[in-house]
Amino acid sequence: MKGDLATVLDSIKKQQAISGASLVNLNRFCGDRFWKALQAVANDLVKKYIFEPSGREAWVVVGKSRDYRVLSEVYCDCEDFYINVIVKRTADLCYHILAQILANALSTYSEIRVDDMVYETLREEWERLQEKPAGQKSKKGDV
Repeated sequence: MKGDLATVLDSIKKQQAISGASLVNLNRFCGDRFWKALQAVANDLVKKYIFEPSGREAWVVVGKSRDYRVLSEVYCDCEDFYINVIVKRTADLCYHILAQILANALSTYSEIRVDDMVYETLREEWERLQEKPAGQKSKKGDV
């Protein structure tokens, strides 16, 4: 993540609020990704699963066609992350990661506590949802 963007996100974490200056900077750094992330946060689409008793966490952002797993600010299983962040390097993050960062900083996510015994079942379900049938393309805007 670029230094300027990281500074803005750190400021939001410390203040637990998005200032006017942060809003302007996030729009400048992330454009549409920021607005999609903010909409996901506002619509309570960011979920934090906490498995007990281990304390293991899993973050999920609910998309239009499926749920996207986010690994604490560094990875998302969406196509946008793979293509634009990893391959092309034209973006620092996808909107799912940005939504997770914002939701965590603002404490505006749904917390779902489940037993550790459910972890493998949920992990398998998330992986199954990640797979697309042959020939199926992603819907525009649901990356």
